[in-house]
Amino acid sequence: APASALREVRKKGVSVEILKNPHSITEVLEVLNKYSVKKLMVEGGPTLISALLNESVVDEILIIGYPLLIGDLAQSLVNDQLKMPICCQLIDSKLISGFTFRKFKIIK
Repeated sequence: APASALREVRKKGVSVEILKNPHSITEVLEVLNKYSVKKLMVEGGPTLISALLNESVVDEILIIGYPLLIGDLAQSLVNDQLKMPICCQLIDSKLISGFTFRKFKIIK
């Protein structure tokens, strides 16, 4: 962001953090920890989810499904960058208005 925009935001009392590497999950989590953020819900695609799993910073995964087959348009939960298999345990499953909500605990 331009320096002038950062000054304006800071004048309003907003904290702004400039990251050395905004793509570093570790650095982002360190900044959040500085602000006492202990829990984070992340909605993302296969690239982000794989990166978080590779960093071993995920405790739970919530998968929401709907009974609709879409063929080639479907995305995988993870991409081919996942370093190792991740073991999960189903801890909750609900059906609400046709959607399935399945919560898995990551087993480390």
